[in-house]
Amino acid sequence: MRTGIAVVLFCGMIVPMGYAAQDAAPSAKKVLTPAQAEYQQKSKEYFTALAKLRATANSAYDTEMARAKGATCPSADTTLSVNECLSGEITVTQTNYVTFVSALRCMLSLPLPALAADKVVKGNVAHSEAAKFDHLQTVWTSFAKEQCRVAVDQYRGGTIMPSVGAECELRQMRARLTELDTVYDGPLHR
Repeated sequence: MRTGIAVVLFCGMIVPMGYAAQDAAPSAKKVLTPAQAEYQQKSKEYFTALAKLRATANSAYDTEMARAKGATCPSADTTLSVNECLSGEITVTQTNYVTFVSALRCMLSLPLPALAADKVVKGNVAHSEAAKFDHLQTVWTSFAKEQCRVAVDQYRGGTIMPSVGAECELRQMRARLTELDTVYDGPLHR
C-alpha cells in the first residue's frame, strides 16, 4: 500500500513539473510567408505616406483658418490698396487651398495594402474615392465661380467690383476648406 501512495505522490509531482517545463520552453518565432512580409512592408509604407499627407493637409488648413480669423487688409485705406491687398491674400489662400486639396486627394487615392487575393478589390476602392472627389471638386469649382460672378455683377462698372470678387473668392475657398475638413474627418483626423 505504501508503494501505491508513493507512486501517486511521485506522479503528482512529475505532472506539474512537466507542465512547468513546457511553459518555460521558448516559443517558436512565427515565420512570415513572403506574402505576409510584403503586406507588412506595404502597410508600413502606406501608413507613413498617409501620416505625411495628413500632416500636410492639416497644416495648410490650420494656417488658412488662423489667417481667416484676422482682419483682411486692415491697413488698406483706398479702393486701389484694398484691391492690391486682396490680390495678395487670394494668392496665399489659393496656395493653402491647393496644398490641402492635393494632399487630401492623394490620401484618397492611396491604395490600401492588401494580400495578393485582395489587390483588385482594394485598388478599386481607392480609385473610386479619388474619382468621386475629383467630380465633386469640379462641380464645386463651377458653383463657386458662378456664385462670385453673380456677386460681382451687382457692382459691374464700379471701382469696388474687383474687391467684391476677391472677397467672394476668399470666402468660397475658406468655406470649401471647412466643408472638406468636415466631410473627410476620418482620413484627415483619425
